[in-house]
Amino acid sequence: AWAEAYAALSRRAREVPEDAAAIEQAKVALADDWLHFVVLEIDQALVERAGEYADTFALRGYDSIQLAAAFEAGRVSQTPIFFACYDTRLNKAAKLLGMACL
Repeated sequence: AWAEAYAALSRRAREVPEDAAAIEQAKVALADDWLHFVVLEIDQALVERAGEYADTFALRGYDSIQLAAAFEAGRVSQTPIFFACYDTRLNKAAKLLGMACL
C-alpha cells in the first residue's frame, strides 16, 4: 500500500505541479495513518496465493500480491478491514473473495 500510494502521489505531483502542496499534505496524512494499517511480511505462502490469484483473476504481479496480502490481513485481523484501490479488475477480484471494498 505504501509504495502504491507514494507512486500515485508522486506521479500526480509530476503531472500537476500546482497540486504539490496538497500532495505533500496527503503524504503526511499517509504517514500518520500508516500506524493504523495492518502490515504483513511477505512469505512463501502469500507469494503462492498471489500466484494463484494472478492466474484466477488475470491480475498483474504486484496487484496479485496486494490482493493476497489484503485477504490474509482480513483473515488475521481482529477488526474488519476494507480493500481499497482504483483498479476495476482488482476490486472485482476482492469482492469475489468476499472482501468489503471502498
